[in-house]
Formats: sequence, structure tokens, C-alpha cells
Amino acid sequence: MEFILVIFIALAAQRVRALSLFGALSATGVGFIIAYFFSWEGLIVLGVFFVSSTVLGRLPARTFTREKEQRTAGQVLANGGVAAGSALLYPWLGDLAIFMFIASLAAAASDTWATELGRRFGGRPYHLRKRSIGENGLSGAVSIVGTYAALVGSFFVSFVGWYVFSLDAWSLVIMTIAGFVGSIIDTVIGAYVQEERKCRVCQQKTESLVHCRKHTTFVRGVRFLGNNSVNTLCTLSAVIVVWIFA
Repeated sequence: MEFILVIFIALAAQRVRALSLFGALSATGVGFIIAYFFSWEGLIVLGVFFVSSTVLGRLPARTFTREKEQRTAGQVLANGGVAAGSALLYPWLGDLAIFMFIASLAAAASDTWATELGRRFGGRPYHLRKRSIGENGLSGAVSIVGTYAALVGSFFVSFVGWYVFSLDAWSLVIMTIAGFVGSIIDTVIGAYVQEERKCRVCQQKTESLVHCRKHTTFVRGVRFLGNNSVNTLCTLSAVIVVWIFA
């Protein structure tokens, strides 16, 4: 039954253009792994992350435009790949794998909530590397609203996971902190290391390889260390924190 639900949700998400075709296929694979090892409990946590992130991403924009409306396969794996990997380790790690699974999705939610709410309600953010007010939509910048959103997002997903898996109170604290730390690491990497590019048509700085239907120009950072790679490091960082302190 869980596997049928995974397929249905992936198809529905692709139907409403929340996922691309390959994004839906990747989400199905991630969902199957999580359903197999964590059953309904795991799917609830995954669903809470996906639905909340999708809803926030569909809120009315204010001063920026989204370059892509649909989550691609790369984005799905960047946010859910570590969670699926944690599920695969469950036979060997037991409850620790559950903590890792929840923390990775808490980190993904923390980063997503910070981005979506910070862009819309946080005003112009402060860029860490440039030490000045930056542009909305670029990695490496923070706002007060975005920071609070990151903490709330991490707590929300951690709380749901804590509740459905019936975990102890200390684990809720660890997972919330781990998710928030993952979001902070994401911001730092985004500011100092992530690849930055520029559109050759409109001259706008971007994280995409294509903008205005043209290939963008490399500006700085580590080549090919794009947003998906940084998001993976974000979720992986949360897992490492849990591994150390759980």
C-alpha cells in the first residue's frame, strides 16, 4: 500500500508541475526506499517536508522571479538522497539511522524555509562574503526572517519525525539543532565556495547554467559546485551532527 501511495503522489506532483518527469521518477525511487525501511512513519516525515516546501515555493513572489518552477531529479536527490541513504543503513544502525533520516530532512526543510520565506518577507539580505546588503535569491546571504524560518523549519520536521517514531525528548533537540546547523553550513558554503555565474543577456548573477535561454558565464567559486551539491552537503552535515551527538 505504501508503494502505491508513493507512485500516486509522485504522479500527482508531476501533474501539478511540482516535479519534472525525471524529478517524479527520482522521488518515486527515494519514496520506495524510505517506505521499505521506515513504512508509513518515514513517508509522513518525507511528505511533510515535500508538501511544506512546495507550498512555500508557490507563495506569491515579491521582487524576484523563479528560474524553475518544477523540482528536477537533481533537486530531489539533493534534498532526499541522504535521507534515502540513511534509510538503507537502518538494518545496521537501528535508531541512529532514524535520527539521521529525520535530521537530513530537517536540514532540507530548514534551508528551503529560510530561502522561500526570507526571499518574500525578509527584505534585502546580508551577504556573508561581501559583507554588504546583497541581492534576493543568491546563496550565501542571510536575513532575520530567513534565520528564524530556518530554525522553525528544522523544528517542524524534527517534531513530526519525533512524534511519529515515538522518540525521546533529547533526540528532538539534537535533530532540530542538526537541521539548523546544516542550513547554516549551506549558507556559508554558498557564500564562499559555491559556483557563481552571470547571464550573458541580462547580466544578472545566477546559480543556473542557463539563463534567458543562453549558457551563463562562470564568475567565481568552485566549478560545478552548484546549488544541488551544496544542498547535499547541507543534509549530510546534519547527519554528521547527529552521528556525533546522538
